[in-house]
Amino acid sequence: MDYLEKLVKETPVGPDGYDGDDKIVTRLLAWVALQSGQSAEVRYEMSRHDAAVVLELSAGRTDF
Repeated sequence: MDYLEKLVKETPVGPDGYDGDDKIVTRLLAWVALQSGQSAEVRYEMSRHDAAVVLELSAGRTDF
């Protein structure tokens, strides 16, 4: 199971989706920053809104 799957399994998406201020979004952004810091050539960036959408899509939500 990859990290994204683990996050959405631990915190299922509600009917209103994830909010950019949700703890799960912060955890995903911290993981992205960690992955970015492991490479001298590549930098990853993600906004809070984009992180929430990625999480919702990973949870199977398609109704937005």
